[in-house]
Amino acid sequence: MAICILTDSLTQYPVIRFAGMNKVQTIEHHLTFKGQTINRNSELKLQQLPQTATAEHTPKVQAPSVADFQQTIATLLGRYDEILLLMTSSAISPAYNNALEVINNMDGGGRIVAIDTNTISVGVGVLVSYVARLIDENRDIQEVAQSVRSYQQHIYTLFNTPNLSYLYHNQLLDAGQAYVGEYLQSAPNFTIEDGRFFSTDKMRNKRHITDYLLEYTKEFEAIESMAFLHGNELSTQTSRLIREHVKEAFPDALFSEHRISLPLALLFGPQCQGVIVVDTESF
Repeated sequence: MAICILTDSLTQYPVIRFAGMNKVQTIEHHLTFKGQTINRNSELKLQQLPQTATAEHTPKVQAPSVADFQQTIATLLGRYDEILLLMTSSAISPAYNNALEVINNMDGGGRIVAIDTNTISVGVGVLVSYVARLIDENRDIQEVAQSVRSYQQHIYTLFNTPNLSYLYHNQLLDAGQAYVGEYLQSAPNFTIEDGRFFSTDKMRNKRHITDYLLEYTKEFEAIESMAFLHGNELSTQTSRLIREHVKEAFPDALFSEHRISLPLALLFGPQCQGVIVVDTESF
């Protein structure tokens, strides 16, 4: 049976090409900046985004609507027998819940499996490429879904951003926390656990951020892959230290480095950076 993978535009991939990538379709988040609707291929550059987002800028990343999913799913069901949806964590984007509303109220919903990935960006990309390979091997959709739910438990997501006003405009942080945090020049770490998006430690400076990210990567005893994401200002020291640690401690692991996408920059701010780790301790 022909199976399609549907993901969203916050997804980034650890590698450019992978087996089964022709089976992947993307539904777009709606992007807004300075009152203008833009797309993820816009000429707007990360360097043009201000460190503090005011009402004048209003960066907004809006999930695909119920109507968007209705149209997309109907089109895909005309071309494929079954659809597996892998959406950005519902703790960050309502995309998963909007898709679920469509599936639960449509004929043929049994041909669709929706999974809340509990991660974002390259984390979702890791799952998409993993699922694409399984489908390319002619696995059935229920077997694939079971495998991906097990696999996603091994993906760890950590982000750091000083651009807290972006989180406020995307309803991930309240105004007081956002603007006081920026005034105090704090840069909290954020993670996703048990379906919640929350801050952990606050970093004091760039050196502290580098030290924390490096220590975080050292917590793992065995990894399959690690991705380092950065915004418009790449810390070459951070990148070098993490890359060297991975190469030395996990010589067989895949290490990749990515500039954050425009949708992610509008969501978390242009100075956002983080790591996505896939461990193998319990495989």
